[in-house]
Amino acid sequence: MRDTHGWRRALLGAALLTCLAAVACAVELGTTARTPGFLEVEWDGATTDTIDALIDGVVIAQVRDLDGRPMSSRFVRFTALPLGDDNRPGVFLAPLGSTPTQPTTQVTANTAGIAIAAVRLGTVPGRAGIWVTVFELEDSDTIFVDVLPGQAHQIQLAPRDTTIEVGSSFQMRYSLGDFYANPVEGTVALTVTGAISLAGETVTGAALGTGQVFGVSGEVTDSVAVEVAAPAGGGA
Repeated sequence: MRDTHGWRRALLGAALLTCLAAVACAVELGTTARTPGFLEVEWDGATTDTIDALIDGVVIAQVRDLDGRPMSSRFVRFTALPLGDDNRPGVFLAPLGSTPTQPTTQVTANTAGIAIAAVRLGTVPGRAGIWVTVFELEDSDTIFVDVLPGQAHQIQLAPRDTTIEVGSSFQMRYSLGDFYANPVEGTVALTVTGAISLAGETVTGAALGTGQVFGVSGEVTDSVAVEVAAPAGGGA
């Protein structure tokens, strides 16, 4: 959106403009025509961050009449589109200056015809959409931000506690997840103790008794127990 009408300077002031200038600014517009009498929507700030982050960016919408003049006191609604298999909100929203906690918020356009929403990213990685509407004009636009997984918060070793025979083996599998169990890339170091041995990711029953497999990735750990039994035909 071009600042041809001076609306951003009038609304945000020098302090906020200085702040936003410090981050990469990207604009992604939907299908709204740049024609007077319609809604213009802009994303201002960083366009990518991790889950749950209060992203350093805002959604800015401006409403103009057919002569290109700002339309004040219009209700601009910002709505998070669903994301992921269970359709959780892609973001949470609030009027600028408030804490984003809801998947939708309504902001009254100021005298410059502008409404701004603050954004906190949701709990599902992916491309999160924000649908912006002004029902009096029957106009809408959608912009997107990218939500990345968080840091590794949990390891899941598999199989879980199990029993094998002496001399038999199985492949230990693992997965890393963030706080909301979203898959995270990374490596896991495996070690064993007790009645089992480890070669790569293969666990083998070495003697009768109990062993444990430990998985470590940074400060995240998990462990499973392995019971080693005598072969079905007897013997040790």
